Amino acid sequence: MKSAEKNDPAEPKEAEQLKVTEQVINAIKAIPNQVFYDTNIKIVRQQEQYDEMKKIGDKKNPPPEIFPVSTDVLLSLFLPQQIKPDEIVNDFSEYFNFQENNVCLDGTALDPALYKILKIRSSQIFPPETCLQLPIAVKMDGTRAGYKLKRLFIGDIVWLFFYERMGVFQILKALLRDYSYEGKYPIPLGDFTDPVQSQIAIILENMVREYKIGLNSSVKDRDSLYRQVLGWTSREGRRLGLQTFVNSEFNAQFHAFIRRALRYYRDKSIAVAIRGTVTPGAAEASVETLTSIAESIERLRQTFDRYNYNRNYNNTLSGIVWVLAALSLISHIKNKIGIPDNFTKPYQYIPAIYDLIVSDKEEMKSNANRYDAHKACAQAGRDI
Repeated sequence: MKSAEKNDPAEPKEAEQLKVTEQVINAIKAIPNQVFYDTNIKIVRQQEQYDEMKKIGDKKNPPPEIFPVSTDVLLSLFLPQQIKPDEIVNDFSEYFNFQENNVCLDGTALDPALYKILKIRSSQIFPPETCLQLPIAVKMDGTRAGYKLKRLFIGDIVWLFFYERMGVFQILKALLRDYSYEGKYPIPLGDFTDPVQSQIAIILENMVREYKIGLNSSVKDRDSLYRQVLGWTSREGRRLGLQTFVNSEFNAQFHAFIRRALRYYRDKSIAVAIRGTVTPGAAEASVETLTSIAESIERLRQTFDRYNYNRNYNNTLSGIVWVLAALSLISHIKNKIGIPDNFTKPYQYIPAIYDLIVSDKEEMKSNANRYDAHKACAQAGRDI
């Protein structure tokens, strides 16, 4: 029998979680952007983290990119080549690029007769192009901190989790329900004189159909992912009561690392303030603190294996595609559902739309901006 711990993933209260993460972010920002050396342990800053990410990406071949159906359509509102891209376009560019994508195997493992037939009938060998309906114009080729991203990492699940906590999927679900049945917010179908609005109508219809047949990124898919890899759950996911393996060890080691890193940065900030300068060797942290951080990192790495099994990678990819598709859709239709024209930034219109069509009176309110706080959590968690 599984222990209670194995079936009870963590779901910190939102206000608590935002407060703790805000403390982590503020502590890190309080230190000048340098690399410190203490007793042969290097505290790595953001640039070095991405150097390491690049090495991992180079050494380990990415798995096949099994994108969601109609990814080309879902992400078609993005214009990554525009001169001044906004935050949402930048999010897209950190993950994807529009270019030809031939997601297929060479067929060498197939029976010769099957290989011959597929080669004649299909433009790609395996899987046949009619099978998974894979996109042909979106590729995992984003740019993050100057490096090309060829695969997803566990940090990207943390990013997805906090965007879910932001309420992106709840907003999308409410919009699609209204578009399909309720009609409170009239959204024009568009015509050939208004190609953008026609494109929006096509995307909305495509999303509705995929929701109806279950090809969207579902709560069950994402909650299974969070439980198996992070040991976390969402509010909606907890209601499902999934009997999924829970990686409670990742949750324990992740928060242990954050607590010890907070202690390190707090001690470093105090010492820097007293000395008034920052030089290598100055403001030395205790060997015990540094050793505990190193041990936390190593223990955390040992909990990563779950990501490489089952549908976890594909669920991550699907979730990110749907988050980005939802954000681009929201940014284009916000004025048609009652959001003021001068709300042009995501930190303005995302909380406003959430309060308008999702939030209920019993929900606990936070002084933090819903978009800014969760985006900071997502990026900080991914960068760690």
